[in-house]
Amino acid sequence: MLFFSNMEAAEQLIDSFEYEKAKEVLERDVLSVQPDNTDALQLYAAVCIELAIVTPAIEALNRVILLNPQLPEPYLALAQLSDGLEALGFYVRGVDLFKHKENLSPDDKTQMSSAMCAVAELYMTDLCDDAEAEAKCRAALDSARVICESNPEIYKVQCDLMLVLGQVDEANLAMADCLAKWADAEAQGKRMSFDFRLSVAKLLIEMQQFERGEMILEGLIEEDDEAVLPWYLLGVSCVQRLDSGCEDPDGDLRETAGEAFKQAERLLLAEPEQDRDCELLDSIRQFLASCGDAE
Repeated sequence: MLFFSNMEAAEQLIDSFEYEKAKEVLERDVLSVQPDNTDALQLYAAVCIELAIVTPAIEALNRVILLNPQLPEPYLALAQLSDGLEALGFYVRGVDLFKHKENLSPDDKTQMSSAMCAVAELYMTDLCDDAEAEAKCRAALDSARVICESNPEIYKVQCDLMLVLGQVDEANLAMADCLAKWADAEAQGKRMSFDFRLSVAKLLIEMQQFERGEMILEGLIEEDDEAVLPWYLLGVSCVQRLDSGCEDPDGDLRETAGEAFKQAERLLLAEPEQDRDCELLDSIRQFLASCGDAE
């Protein structure tokens, strides 16, 4: 009984984004009691991923696979920590194991669909040099749609692909579908991930749908004001609105951009130097200089 209450305590801390405390509870009160509990190991891996502590996450996931090689979820988690063909192999293995389950739950289908979306994204990034990258990307999206047509991620990736191919009208249609499916998911009480919402905002800014993108970013900042990228993208959106000819008689857009970039810079500089994204920091400082806010 105590084990399960400690698991619940860790889950509540995760729901409150208190990942460091959740990690401590899992190590001290859960895994110390049942070191081979696969649910606890997977939860621990998820917390480590959120804290960007990759090695313990990989070790925990590999332990889960050793204990129960038929579980699909650890393969999908390992895929997110891998690149290129290795990531592809993990995704394929995870989806294949789901297919062998007798009764697939709606959550199972969503995970399978999202995994195929990730495969499609691989063919747009790490595996883009594959001779059949576009065809394989489309095939992965088709598979994702067959598995779970209501998954908003399908249409987000479809939008991204259309933008890469320069098909702007098709990208707009895909984004409209993405936002509609997202709204449907929320109406059913489902919460889209932080990363999904961030990537949608980024695409909206790229498509010059600035107000929609900024609304999403402001929600993300309210949820976690210590995350760098929402602040950075908010600044980028304001700058791009100005560059597109948007009037700013009171200087509000320029002021918002400057404040957003300053906050992003502060957060980056607070990170350990070895973990800091130097390219992003350079970009922020270039924007600050253009806003007249360079130190």
